[in-house]
Amino acid sequence: MKISKDIKNLLSEALGVPDNLVNLASAFYSALVDRIPNNGTFDNLQNEVFEFGGKFNIADYKFKGVKFILELHENDDIDILGLSTKNLSRVTKKFKIKTKVNHGVLDISMVFAVPKNVKGKDLKKFLIDNKVEIVGSISHELKHYYDNFIKPKGSIKDRAKYESLTRNRFASITPLNLFLHHSYFVHRIENLVRASEFAGALEAGEVTKEGFLEFLRNHIVYQKLKEIQNFTYEGLRQSLLEDMPEIKDVFNHNGIDYDGLTDDEIVDRTLEIFLGTLQEWEVGAVESRLTDNVLENLLGFKGKKRKFFIKYLNSMKPYGKNFKQYFENEEKKFKFVATNMIKKIAKLYDMAKDVKNESIINWELWHKLTGTNSKIVTESKYFKKK
Repeated sequence: MKISKDIKNLLSEALGVPDNLVNLASAFYSALVDRIPNNGTFDNLQNEVFEFGGKFNIADYKFKGVKFILELHENDDIDILGLSTKNLSRVTKKFKIKTKVNHGVLDISMVFAVPKNVKGKDLKKFLIDNKVEIVGSISHELKHYYDNFIKPKGSIKDRAKYESLTRNRFASITPLNLFLHHSYFVHRIENLVRASEFAGALEAGEVTKEGFLEFLRNHIVYQKLKEIQNFTYEGLRQSLLEDMPEIKDVFNHNGIDYDGLTDDEIVDRTLEIFLGTLQEWEVGAVESRLTDNVLENLLGFKGKKRKFFIKYLNSMKPYGKNFKQYFENEEKKFKFVATNMIKKIAKLYDMAKDVKNESIINWELWHKLTGTNSKIVTESKYFKKK
């Protein structure tokens, strides 16, 4: 039975992918590839803007276009560092974050690492070779705009934690920076866009139902979720023990005394400092959001704002020596969120293309030239000997 377009739209909405989002991501990707000049250089591509206007919609969300802004950083090879959106927001009288819904032209910054002698044709080739990832990423960013339309108000504390995760790193201690990435990846704001990102990649890869499982297992979102699902506090400790030379170097540069401490005690001290730093980042982000002028920086908050901030500070109990409980709680949260997100994107199987029926005339030549599976089974996967 052929599924109607309306039913497909309802299905994708139910799976967290708004109607028309993936189609637009694919269309904007193609338009961007066409517009980048082949002879463009590092200097004239830097901060170059490619704007596509019109009347567009993602479900009920209407807007007038998308503007891609290129940001280039020197590197030996071409790679993409990430994409980002820009939204105006303010703090309400009830101390919520209210984002201004953009019905005009949406900004999407694309940050690349490229050689200094890069040409536009090189960048275009990279975009073409990495179509699946790029279309998925554009879908991801469009979904952020859509989410702001659906729910423009949110918690200032939730937003502050998200901003503290995206804007900071913990010196050069790899295991803890990986933990920060895990926390960012499963944050509520990012969770809302994962299904759309995967759906965009699914469409760009023209994945059939037959190839869905292999595509899923090889996709970066699934692999990252599996990594997060397997996070353990003990595994983190072991990674820190293996990174001890780097930790001691960071301690030396920051004047942190570790004389007489065992490696395990140094790990304890590292985790204690890390959680204290994480909390400072979050509080600093809230304070920054609340601050309207220089005088508040100098003299502090007054009135209702002061009461709100003090109440917020009182709710933030220092982690101190309780780092083990904190990381064990995060371990449980990671497993829960990652497992549920894997289940969610797995349900996008229904959005994969149907496998076509084939009418084979020349059997031998068909299988010889079409790359048909010719693997011989010598041990059953399904029927085990007793």
